[in-house]
Amino acid sequence: LSIVLELRGQELSLELEGEESFEGDYSWSLEALTNLLKNAMEHTTDGGKIVLRSMENHLYTQIQVINYGEEISDKDLPHIFDRFYRGEHQKSQSFGIGLALTKMIVTKQGGIIKVTSDSIDGTTFTLRFYKSVI
Repeated sequence: LSIVLELRGQELSLELEGEESFEGDYSWSLEALTNLLKNAMEHTTDGGKIVLRSMENHLYTQIQVINYGEEISDKDLPHIFDRFYRGEHQKSQSFGIGLALTKMIVTKQGGIIKVTSDSIDGTTFTLRFYKSVI
């Protein structure tokens, strides 16, 4: 990912609170996060900024991937996690699998994923993994 960031002049800003953690499969969780970062890089203009933010409290661990590229249209937003769905402004030759896979990975680990998008605050993908409460 760092090579693509460098080639496109994009900045990845890390806003990490500390040593956040959650119980889950390392490889699949990394796959989900990588999918979101690749998606952010694809939809961020050259020279643009991407933010990876994390926080944790006693209820959950939260990870956000934020980009300030073109916003996701209201028409596309409800379908963004549907398998094989390609938005109306899709630029790449993708198959529409990455975000569906990401959602499956997150939900199979007891987490949730949501997305918000507007022209001011950019597009934010939020992953939330709840902690076991005994």
